[in-house]
Amino acid sequence: MRLHTSLLLAFTIFILLRQNTVKCQDNTDDTETADEDTGPKCTVPTIQNGQIGNANSVDEEISESTAFEVFCDSQYQLGSSSVANVPCVTGQMPSSCREITLTNTATEYVVGSEAKLTCQVKSQDQVTGIKWIKDNQDFRLQGVFSSQTSSTFFSVLTFTIATSGDAGRYKCEASVNSVAPFDKEMYQSDVVITILSTTMTPADDPVYLMVGEPFPLSCIFVNYASYSLSVSWTQGSSSMTAYFTDDTGDTTSTKITLNAGTAVGYSNDYACKGEYRHLSSGRVMTVTDSRRVEVRGIAFQPQSVSVGIGGEAKFTCETVGEIKGTVVWLVGGAAQDEDLFTTTHSTSRVTRSILTLESVEKQDSKVQCQVTFGAVTVKSNEVDLVVYGIGVVDHPGDTGFIKGTDNTLTCSIKTESDVVPSIRWFMGFSSVGAEKYSTTSNAEKTLYTSELFFDKVQKSANGAYKCKADFTIKGQMTSVESNPASIYVREVIKLPGNDYITSVVSGDSKAFSCYLYVGVEPDGASFQSVTWYVNNVDVKGVADFVIDDAKTTKVKKWLTVLRMTNITPGLAGLVKCSYTCGIGPDISDETMLYVHRQVQLPVETHTTSATFTITCSAGNNELAAVTWLEDGTPIGLNDNNFKPQSATIEDFVQHNRLLVEDWSTSKDIVTIKCKYRYDISNKEYETSTKFSWKGFTTSPDRYTYYSPAEKTIYCSYGFTYSTTGPTSAKWTRDGASVDNDDKYEVDTGNKGAGNWEISLAIKGTDGVVTEQDGGVFVCSFVYSETEEYHRNADVYFYDIETLPAEPKFYDALSVTLTCVLKSKDLTVSGVKWVKNSETVKAPTFNVTAGSDPLTSYLSINEVVAANEGTFGCLYDVPGNKELEETMYAYIRNIELLSEEYLVVAAGSEVELSCSVKNYTKVDLNWYKDGATDPVPGHTETYDDFVVTSTLTLESVQNENLGEYRCGIEDSRSGKSSTVSSVTVSAVGAVVLKGSGPATIKCDLSGAVSQPISVLWTDENDKEYKATDSSSEYTVVAGTFKDGEQTTTLEIEPSTSAIFTCKFVLDGTTGSRKVAVTVVEITSTPSMVHKGSDTSVQCRLEGASTAPTVSWSQANNPDQETTENTGNFADKVLVSTLEVKNVMKELLYSCTFNVEGTEFSTEVLINIYELAIPATHIVEKGKSLQIEIQIEPEIPDITSYVKQSEVSEDVTVDGTATITVEKEKVTVTYASVVTPMIFTYQYTDSSDAVHTLTSNIHVVEFKKNKVSLSDGVEEAELACTMHGDLSTEMRQQVSSYWVIGGQKEFKMATVAGSSVTSKYDMTVTSATVDQEVACGFSVQGKEFTHTATLDIIDITCPEKVEIGDDGEVDIACTISGSKHFEPVKSIWYKGNSQELIQSLSGAGWPDPVTTTFVDVSTTGAYRCVIDMGVAEFTRNIEVTKAGVVDPVDPVDPVDPEGGSDKNLPLIIGITVPVVLVLIAVLVVGYCCFKKHRTRRASFNIKTLSMNSNSFNRPESLIYANADGQAQGAHRAARYSTQHRENDQAHINGNNLRVNYRVNNPRTDSRPQARKAAPTPPSSGGSRTPTRTDVRTPDNSGVRYNRDFDASVYSRNLAAKNLGNIPTSNA
Repeated sequence: MRLHTSLLLAFTIFILLRQNTVKCQDNTDDTETADEDTGPKCTVPTIQNGQIGNANSVDEEISESTAFEVFCDSQYQLGSSSVANVPCVTGQMPSSCREITLTNTATEYVVGSEAKLTCQVKSQDQVTGIKWIKDNQDFRLQGVFSSQTSSTFFSVLTFTIATSGDAGRYKCEASVNSVAPFDKEMYQSDVVITILSTTMTPADDPVYLMVGEPFPLSCIFVNYASYSLSVSWTQGSSSMTAYFTDDTGDTTSTKITLNAGTAVGYSNDYACKGEYRHLSSGRVMTVTDSRRVEVRGIAFQPQSVSVGIGGEAKFTCETVGEIKGTVVWLVGGAAQDEDLFTTTHSTSRVTRSILTLESVEKQDSKVQCQVTFGAVTVKSNEVDLVVYGIGVVDHPGDTGFIKGTDNTLTCSIKTESDVVPSIRWFMGFSSVGAEKYSTTSNAEKTLYTSELFFDKVQKSANGAYKCKADFTIKGQMTSVESNPASIYVREVIKLPGNDYITSVVSGDSKAFSCYLYVGVEPDGASFQSVTWYVNNVDVKGVADFVIDDAKTTKVKKWLTVLRMTNITPGLAGLVKCSYTCGIGPDISDETMLYVHRQVQLPVETHTTSATFTITCSAGNNELAAVTWLEDGTPIGLNDNNFKPQSATIEDFVQHNRLLVEDWSTSKDIVTIKCKYRYDISNKEYETSTKFSWKGFTTSPDRYTYYSPAEKTIYCSYGFTYSTTGPTSAKWTRDGASVDNDDKYEVDTGNKGAGNWEISLAIKGTDGVVTEQDGGVFVCSFVYSETEEYHRNADVYFYDIETLPAEPKFYDALSVTLTCVLKSKDLTVSGVKWVKNSETVKAPTFNVTAGSDPLTSYLSINEVVAANEGTFGCLYDVPGNKELEETMYAYIRNIELLSEEYLVVAAGSEVELSCSVKNYTKVDLNWYKDGATDPVPGHTETYDDFVVTSTLTLESVQNENLGEYRCGIEDSRSGKSSTVSSVTVSAVGAVVLKGSGPATIKCDLSGAVSQPISVLWTDENDKEYKATDSSSEYTVVAGTFKDGEQTTTLEIEPSTSAIFTCKFVLDGTTGSRKVAVTVVEITSTPSMVHKGSDTSVQCRLEGASTAPTVSWSQANNPDQETTENTGNFADKVLVSTLEVKNVMKELLYSCTFNVEGTEFSTEVLINIYELAIPATHIVEKGKSLQIEIQIEPEIPDITSYVKQSEVSEDVTVDGTATITVEKEKVTVTYASVVTPMIFTYQYTDSSDAVHTLTSNIHVVEFKKNKVSLSDGVEEAELACTMHGDLSTEMRQQVSSYWVIGGQKEFKMATVAGSSVTSKYDMTVTSATVDQEVACGFSVQGKEFTHTATLDIIDITCPEKVEIGDDGEVDIACTISGSKHFEPVKSIWYKGNSQELIQSLSGAGWPDPVTTTFVDVSTTGAYRCVIDMGVAEFTRNIEVTKAGVVDPVDPVDPVDPEGGSDKNLPLIIGITVPVVLVLIAVLVVGYCCFKKHRTRRASFNIKTLSMNSNSFNRPESLIYANADGQAQGAHRAARYSTQHRENDQAHINGNNLRVNYRVNNPRTDSRPQARKAAPTPPSSGGSRTPTRTDVRTPDNSGVRYNRDFDASVYSRNLAAKNLGNIPTSNA
């Protein structure tokens, strides 16, 4: 078909060429003609100054790709202005003219592209050769010379642009017979070829980059006017974004800067690329240059080490390089022996070397790591080895411990005086918990001793232990370690429990076996000897004892036997075996040998008490379980009447007691049984007894108290109802019978079954009961003259008298209340007074006892209205009882209406006045100078419940001078009026409690003579004089002058007090009361949540007048506050400052002004707040604990965080648990499965509500599994974390893989909501199924999971032969799969599907076999194994003797060489192309002939064919199954990366298998697929056995492969594969 098409195309072009030729000839009339007009003419160009011109102007554009010129012989004069016209016949040249045409495909090339130059010479003379010249030098290559006709000659120069040096001016020279060659250069018709290239610096390749040094790579591109230029960089296969580009006009430069701070990551291939695009044609050419960059140097510098003498110092150095570096360690400049350090190389080009210096001496040194890479040597930083005079002076030693005992290891560290070590203990390489050891030091802090405790040590403690001391000295951290100490934990297993001998008969015997386990121990540390003891006596060699020597029954288990014969009771007791070992204490075990004796109980028990005890005893040296039974019924611990007690053992006798309480009279005679049971020996003994009961059931209280009135008391007696009980009953008082006493009436009642009650009525004399009618009353029940039972009751009749009868007091200085208890023979242990049910307290009240203990006094020292109330006296009497009486005391204040100090002249009149508020009229008198008799002559008025008394002194004389008080009976007013002839003024003081002494002053004036004495008195009339010698006060009396004198008192009272200054004159006394007010200020600070309101408080106590208060705050005067000061009451003033919206710590000053004196105190407002991180991250399904951060730390936050809750509008998984502890608040979710905004609400101490939020990000890991078949050399493991990650989290995420126990960090790839880390794992024949740990770290939190590698084997025969019966079975076996169950198998013959077989449930994980039975035809068969995540294919050739197979439909390419099967394709392509080229030349020549007289050059348009226009089928995926490393498809990478809603991607070297779940194919996929030919890159032949790895068709799988599409398509065409579906790739 294609051949027919090509021939048709060639015929069409031929017709077009004919038409153009005729047209060209018909247009020759337009040309200029010469004298001759016979045929077409041609224009001979003018030759001037060596340049060729045209006679006519040329309007058309001259092509860049074609030079077309005409040259004439020497008969034409060069430089002549005349034009010679020569006849020109189409297709021929005059003998004297020649033309040379030089064409090229392009003028710009890149290195590696192909250039093609064509030189055509038309000449009537014979052309003997065409020569190619470049830049006036013969070119290194010459073209292919040929002739088309007798006058047309060609030379085609085709060459590959090797370097930029191939740029230049090219020309061709033709040799015509013997005529000199035509030099095209002289007419400027040469072709200039430009090579587009770039220059990368540095020129070295590879480039070696030192770690930590910045290094630039740059490229320079030449700019061309007709091209646009874009540049880019790549690192390996990845594009780079960080580069610099500068356009200078003529050139464009671009640069990247490398800084190998991360070492290995910078080793790669770096390439710069320039893309030139022609501005008009759009033609694109790409120029690249590249360099290999290898990083070398020290990636991890060694660190300084501080160590004590004898310690161990380790230094680590890591290097990177493309080759393994040779490491040498230098200490103090000297190279160290290789046995002191270890060097390892990893596949990631990292070399790690560790230098270990043991038992270092006291000498500081410099340490350096030196690494050599070929000829390059790199040195690390010099670090310090600092050795201090610190070390272990007492090493723990090897020892043995006994299992279950407490033990200790000790280690002592010597240090320098200013060094404090931190000592830790290690078991092997694991640290021991700090709670298991403690450290102490000596007084000089130079010796530290640490003890490691083993509590109840177990065998798991076996191992080597050492102590390690870490300390900082001279700013450096260092450590020392002790020698390891081996611990051997041993166990005696075991003497066989307790042994019992129940009958002691001569000849009885017993054998005891004892085992010792010592574990794995050195011989010198293990078993040495064994000793047996009976009751702590060594029985070796003792008669009746035989000891079998210890022997080994199995590894490290020693057995010894003690045989006892002729056992006697004296041998009962402790039996012990004791082992002695080479290291450690003796190890022993012991058991008891018991000999039992009979149980004993009292024969019968009688009791008259409601509570009594029964004792049961049994002789033995074993504690037995005892059961008590009442009439055959077991007695429980909670029985109402019976309570078994704990047992005691005394002299091998066990005593058990049964407590009987509140025995019921309804019980008859009871049988009590005592049963002993020995569980281990399975022995049981019992005995029983009987008892009956009798006793009092009710009686009066032992101590009974009544007010004097008639009373009746009762008494009853109980007894076992089957007995007769008492015979009579009676009452006595104080030992005498009451039967004949009229004050008492006896009722003996009736005796019933099991109980008898009697009563006694106390009536008194003539029905009046007094205190004297009480006494000791006894009720008695009589059985016989010798047996009667009594119960006493002390009965007291009492009365309490209170005085005064009507307690009313009027502002007295002090008053007294009295209580008198009246009763017969009653003793009192104490009396207390209460006021309004509260115990009275001094100094306001004082309690005193009278001469009679039944009399008590209460003194009210402050007779003020506040102390009015109900007072009670309480007597403590026998029986732990109180007798109480109360009274109400009225207290009224007398108000002094006249002035306190009145200064008068002789003969003057003075009026004194006072009043009292009272509900009745009373006498209000005046008393002078403390006299008991009132001053006569006063007047009284009573109005509105107020009594007013007035005393008028009409003519004051000296005898009238003095102090006057108001009084009612014995009460006196607190204040007085002093009438004096002199003036006394006073200045009091107000002081802060505890601040120091107060000074008060009095001034005397108007005195006619010097005072006789000057003194001070207090409220208790204590005198203070200047002549006193006291450290507690100071009195100063000033000098008397001009009738004036001053006195001061300096004193520090604990409370406010009134002092009186007195100036004693002749005949009078001038005095004045002066107050010392002691105030106390307390403040209440505040702790408030930031932004909330709060209040602070100041309280002043003790002022006698109302003070004022003010608040101030210096740092934040604009703070919104509200002051609230209460009323002054009870000498207390409280001021509260409410502060709004507190945002920072505030300090307020509270100032009180008390009578002109200011006192200040400071009150602090502290703030606190709660916070949580803005984000949390949690793995899906795992628990989440959110800790609420509290700043600052508060010792107890419970009062500051109240009503915590998680808001209801938050979507959570499960219920949150909120825990508010003293130090912290935590919120815990048991399982979180969806992202959420966590909201925490709480109420602060000010009842303000606050809300905290945090964004909870949930991540998850899908199970990552990789399944590989044999022949795969590398697996790409992937670990993917999905979740709602913030931008910040994605920037901070890091990943690692745990390979060989070491973390290897890999760069994570972030794509949307997924973070993926990949690891290329080499797969060899030794590789086994495994799980590889991978992890991610996000914001300091690590998530660890695993990727699973599953390697399977598929075994199939490569070739089978059909037998004589004409059939054969072919089978494949799948084995070794631990994680993937085979799903199905599909069998093909060629491309035809023959069988689908389900493999589910076929025996996996055991090997599974799929069989295609009864195969009768030969050919190529294919078995596809579907593993669910991947498909694996095996090919089997079925043959038969004498049958030749047809052409293999699976592989159309002959691997050994070419094939003539491609001939149709070659013809189909080559013939049309040749015809097209011929057509182009003909058209061009015709046009040239037509336009010869108008121009000498024109454009030729060419045709091109896109070789990629062929269809190609899906590419197949190959993996060799023969284990040989041949072909380009040996390695395959498998990835388990999981995107959202996607399954795994399987990526590889030229291999991609993409699961397309979201976008499945809609087109039907044929089951029969044709296998792809071997791609051209496979490098030649390969074995016919292949593995075709696929995923199931219904998975929407897409198969891609990159290779030359044109070659691929031609091979398919040559194979004639028919209609092939187009790949969706």
